[in-house]
Amino acid sequence: MQKNRNAEAPSFTARMARWSARHRWRVVIAWVLLVVVVTFASGLVDPDTDPSMGAPGDSGALIDLLEERFQAADPEETGSEEVVVFSHPSLTVNDKDYRETVQALLEELQALRLVGSEVIGSTTVISSIRIVGEATSHYDIGASRENSPFVAQNKAGGDVTFALIDLQVDSDEAIDMVVETVEGFQAPEGFEVLIGGPGTQNLQITELVDEDFSRAFVLNLPITFIILIIAFGAAVAAAIPIVLALFAIFIANGLLAFITQVYPLLDGYTEIVLLIGLATGIDYSLFIITRFRAERRAGRSKEEALMAAFGTSGKAVFFAGITVVFALTGMFLIGNTIFNGIAIAAIIVVALAIAISMTLLPALLSLLGDKVNRLRLPFIGRTREGGGIWGAIADRVLARPAVSAIVVTVGLLALAYPVLSINLGDNGARGLHDDVESKAALVKLEENFTLGLTSPALVVVDAGEKQNVFAPDIQASVKKLIDLVEDNTVSPENPDAAFGAPIQTDINNAGDTELIMIPINGDLSDDNAIDAMNLLRDELIPQAFEDTPDRAVASGNTGFIMDFKDYLTTRTPLVVGGVLALVFVLLLVVFRSIIIPIKAVILNVLSVAAAYGFLVLVFQEGLWGFEWLLDFEATGIINLWLPLFMFSLIFGLSQDYHIFVLSRIKECYEGGRSNEESVSIGIKATAPTITSAAVIIVAVASIFAFTRFMMLKQLGVGLAVAVLIDATLVRSVLLPASMKLLGDWNWYLPSWLQWLPHVRMEERCVDLPAEAEADS
Repeated sequence: MQKNRNAEAPSFTARMARWSARHRWRVVIAWVLLVVVVTFASGLVDPDTDPSMGAPGDSGALIDLLEERFQAADPEETGSEEVVVFSHPSLTVNDKDYRETVQALLEELQALRLVGSEVIGSTTVISSIRIVGEATSHYDIGASRENSPFVAQNKAGGDVTFALIDLQVDSDEAIDMVVETVEGFQAPEGFEVLIGGPGTQNLQITELVDEDFSRAFVLNLPITFIILIIAFGAAVAAAIPIVLALFAIFIANGLLAFITQVYPLLDGYTEIVLLIGLATGIDYSLFIITRFRAERRAGRSKEEALMAAFGTSGKAVFFAGITVVFALTGMFLIGNTIFNGIAIAAIIVVALAIAISMTLLPALLSLLGDKVNRLRLPFIGRTREGGGIWGAIADRVLARPAVSAIVVTVGLLALAYPVLSINLGDNGARGLHDDVESKAALVKLEENFTLGLTSPALVVVDAGEKQNVFAPDIQASVKKLIDLVEDNTVSPENPDAAFGAPIQTDINNAGDTELIMIPINGDLSDDNAIDAMNLLRDELIPQAFEDTPDRAVASGNTGFIMDFKDYLTTRTPLVVGGVLALVFVLLLVVFRSIIIPIKAVILNVLSVAAAYGFLVLVFQEGLWGFEWLLDFEATGIINLWLPLFMFSLIFGLSQDYHIFVLSRIKECYEGGRSNEESVSIGIKATAPTITSAAVIIVAVASIFAFTRFMMLKQLGVGLAVAVLIDATLVRSVLLPASMKLLGDWNWYLPSWLQWLPHVRMEERCVDLPAEAEADS
């Protein structure tokens, strides 16, 4: 029997909307002031984007030793090693012109100084810091051309050589000065001079990402506006979701700038805020505005329409947003500062999107009323009765639910199958876009020497209680290790050996720690690189330090990737289980059904797995056409951090649509409709809105897919595909098919859970008039 909805008190979301509407000017002014104040104040602080990596295993031990034993008095005065590559088509390193060219550039680099000033009391102190310390080339080692690890013959017959330069200052300004010096060097005709390494690479990637995101931001807004114009048919209604999403983004970035002062975040958190802020902020406003306009067309007064919209769609938006937050909290279970930072940034912008939707949006709708329909475009935004194409699909699915469910499930499982062979790691130098200038130097190194020159394996030898690495037994072990490595070093007879050359060593000022740098013959996550690191850790070090194997610790970039991959593998069950449990409990409370949350979890896991499978096909296997379309070269690797981050994000966003549809179905079911009627009405009523929301997220994610940074490219493709699958196959086929097959069992709640609170949709289920029917 249908209950009297008017007898029930309005929900908290409806009451919040009513309060915001009655105090609309105060609410609007408060949010505008918050945006202005936070944005202005955050401009006065410099965000700290250098968090501790929190490396696990041997990598963590090695990093701790390096920081403790080798760090300069001023942490800013520690740098990295860059590689300058020289090549000439006919000259060899024995030629005078070749020697003079190499030595002239190295002298210019070593003459560079970073000048700064600091005010101490009433005195201004001028400081001059040497940027480049030691520079090592073929001409410093006393080896013949034939036996030099610094020399290789190029295809034209001339020589390729390189110099290792030690940067004493690791700052963007210092690296810029080094790069400008190399690029501006007037080498004799025929010489090609390139520079590459971790410092130049990271700086150029950052600049590239900044350029891409500036362009993405500019493209996102008009594309999103066009989609909203098509959805609403009115410019004013289309502008509101964008404005509110921008409010959330600006406030979130401002707050996060202050948070970084006490908890540093990974550089790029603003891009995460942009992606998630646009996705959630626009979608939440879209859902509510659509219901508000429909209620007005149904003859409700402005206040009644607000109460109805926020008592139904508003409530769905609130719980959908909380679900996203719950899913994102799963990243805290990883126990890593980088993931913690991503979670903090994402949760803050989602929380702001929810708060703005619940307060500022009703205030604006109260101010605008029917003016929200101003600047209408003819023949645009007209919703077909019956849900259009998705309504027709739903009718066919409900007519043959078993067949529909089986066909789509088998298809998604087939798409998900490649995930079983996923190869996680770092895309390394080969994954760099050609616009990263330092890539040319890395390619030259790979062709003639080894990429491991820019990311060598590091072995730290700790003297322990002896406090002196010069002790004969320690030096004997070090020499034995170097000899063992040299036995496995690349040569013309053994080009696939584990290691490259030259091997470098360094001893700290205290004399209690020695650092050995061993080039690996391979890119960061290549099988060769992983095999080399395993060889070093499992065989060579134990053989060299047979009496005290714990005295030497090996890692480096490849070692870090291996250790972090092992760590994530052990944390994955906890993260996945935690997210599923949180979402299950929330859906259990919202829908008072044990079947609906189980089904929602299964369907979303299926869509996420299918998205992973697609990522493997495109980026790991190089699915035909996508490399050309997205402008990249498949490296056989999916970025290590991506799957767990994508799982939390996609699982949360996917629940948006699920909750929105199920809320409408529940509204009808509680209003006395049959299960099948409720499913049909719910699918058809929400189809246009969800389609528009999904298209917006796909459009936003697709722009990320066309950036020139592999990690963002993979994230954009994965997010777009997951949302596309969820908004089409899951929402329009699997959801209605499973609900039809289960019938009233969908709403089953065991007797021992009857104590759960009732979260009701207080409005009756009605067939609201289509957009074309009313425009008064």
